[in-house]
Amino acid sequence: VSVMLKLGRAYRESGNPEEALELFTDMRSEDKYTDKYSDIELELGITHSALGQYEDALNLFSVVDTTYKNTPNSGAAKYEKASVYEYGLKILDTAAVYYQKASTSTLPKEYINPAKDKNRLFSRYVLLKKDVNKYGKQLFYLQNPEEFKKDSAQYVMDSLAIAQEIANVQELQEIWSGYDELLSAEDTTGYYQDSVTVANILVTLLKDSLEYITRDTIFSKVRNPLPQDSLIVAQFDSMITNRTFDPMGQQKLEMKKREQENMTNQLVASLPDTLKFKNNPPKRSKLTEDSLKTLLSKNQLELGNLFLSEFNMPDSAYKYYYSNLTDYPDGPYYATSMFAMGSYYLTIENQKSADSLFNIIYDNYKDESVVNAAAAKLNKPFIDLNYDPAMEDYKKAEEYLLAEDYYAAIDKFKDIPNLYPKSSVAPKAIYASGWI
Repeated sequence: VSVMLKLGRAYRESGNPEEALELFTDMRSEDKYTDKYSDIELELGITHSALGQYEDALNLFSVVDTTYKNTPNSGAAKYEKASVYEYGLKILDTAAVYYQKASTSTLPKEYINPAKDKNRLFSRYVLLKKDVNKYGKQLFYLQNPEEFKKDSAQYVMDSLAIAQEIANVQELQEIWSGYDELLSAEDTTGYYQDSVTVANILVTLLKDSLEYITRDTIFSKVRNPLPQDSLIVAQFDSMITNRTFDPMGQQKLEMKKREQENMTNQLVASLPDTLKFKNNPPKRSKLTEDSLKTLLSKNQLELGNLFLSEFNMPDSAYKYYYSNLTDYPDGPYYATSMFAMGSYYLTIENQKSADSLFNIIYDNYKDESVVNAAAAKLNKPFIDLNYDPAMEDYKKAEEYLLAEDYYAAIDKFKDIPNLYPKSSVAPKAIYASGWI
């Protein structure tokens, strides 16, 4: 069996997935391979994925995962399912979920390290995406305070609606809570003596067909019946004297109860998603606008780099680079984002646009480390990052001093702290001016 499995893998890995599919399908149809069905079905799923038949692949991985729970192949199926979402369908959020599940599952030896690596990578992706959304929303509220007020008001209204929805469910649960006991109660006398209970049951049964029906109106009709009340009176009397008045009565009550329980369960099942909004109210950031822009541009740059270098999704990378270059031109990540955009252009084989950006960096950002990355792309000399443009003026001032042109020297020295206040020679220039 292992030889056949290896042969099928060899077909697939050598570019013949159709032959692999035929081999694995034949193996799956033979009873003699029963004890290897999980291996065969896993290989079938991987082969369907290689053929671009992603739905068939996912279905097979789900079969392996559920049929052979807690086995190494179940963990491998989770990993392969994540791989389909990453490489085939490009749905990264879903891929992240399955890589996380795979990393905490029992796995075949060859899957252990890849699963850990993928989980680390996708955890980084999820965190960056979360931060981009968070800082983006906070910046939006800071720049648009009226939108913050509007969203806050809507949040309160939605939260109240959710609270009311939950309250309604709880009220329905309370209404029906005693019916189990009522339906299963042993009646030793054959009679219902509690007319209040019977009236309450009738209110529940008739509320959909009669408006404004209450327990008091039922008692009134029973005490002073009119011709049109005969059915209600007959139901009341029969339920008092014989619980089987309506042969389907008990069944109807049980059916209504099941319907109510189903509705309750459906709502409760939906509450976690509903309450996510409730637990995430609009927030004003305590950070300044510049700080938010810096954080946002940093995370967008890193997220773009993931899309470009790890996920091979250059169009998604372009979106984040473009945002940094157009929305945050004065930020500390501008030059790095420009270099990243140049790398994007190289990926899509647009050398001209890439070189244009690299030249802008080389000519205008000589004090940033990214300049030498651009120099490498352009085959230009590397820049001395310790270069101080004030040094040239300082040397010129010294030449005037040595030539005894004191007025020219003092003027040149005095210019340096004004033009280059952060230069290490600015204090020396001030001292030289005083000395002259």
